[in-house]
Amino acid sequence: KTALSTLRAPVTVDAGCVGSLRLKVPWMNLGREPVVVEIDRVFVLASRVTMEEAAATADETRDEEEDAAEKKKRIDEGERDWLRTAMGKMTKTMREEAERSDSWFWKTLNTVLGNLQITVQNVHVRYEDEITTPGHTFSCGMTIGKLSAITVDDFGEPTFVAGGSLERIHKRVALENFSMYLDSGAVYQPWKTHAGWTPPKVEDTEAWWALFGVGLVGEAPSDVRNYMLYPVTVELFYHRKGRKEQTEAGEP
Repeated sequence: KTALSTLRAPVTVDAGCVGSLRLKVPWMNLGREPVVVEIDRVFVLASRVTMEEAAATADETRDEEEDAAEKKKRIDEGERDWLRTAMGKMTKTMREEAERSDSWFWKTLNTVLGNLQITVQNVHVRYEDEITTPGHTFSCGMTIGKLSAITVDDFGEPTFVAGGSLERIHKRVALENFSMYLDSGAVYQPWKTHAGWTPPKVEDTEAWWALFGVGLVGEAPSDVRNYMLYPVTVELFYHRKGRKEQTEAGEP
């Protein structure tokens, strides 16, 4: 509930969770196989509150935020001290190798980043408002079935680029079942049914899906969803040429 308190905005987060976050790192074949990031079920429910409530929440959390900032400062200082110590123990040859742009470290890092595969699926962000226009409550939201970005070849097929992958980027970005809605009037059905409403327990995945899953797989019924943008699927291809590649006349 305090996620937006520092902004003193008249909006509070009533519920939110990330179902799973998976990072697949092929340690034995790093630089030869892609690193994969998979995020599933990102759910957020926010609602309008009065300015007085927003200010009160910000005041209540100020001490916690100051403590967190102080801890972060100490951690950052500790990391810098560790880095200086580690660099001091390195030989001159080791430091020169680490700083070279064509060193093994930088080549591997560029290859990993250039071939990074990211998938985010089942995203639903919803906002409910019963204060802004009294007597005319509404909710709006956005859903994403799946968002993915992978490295592809010139024919759009998944591939792995071993050399110069960060300099010469060729990505396919797919956005599946993306929609936006604005529910009001008879269609509006508040999820926060009473003042003491609480979100499901984190481990209750079925309850979270029952609440946020409507419209993530296919189109939601018209009696519960008033679409501004019906679910659409879009594919984008991005290609950045390397420094040695020539750009044809008229090509951006």
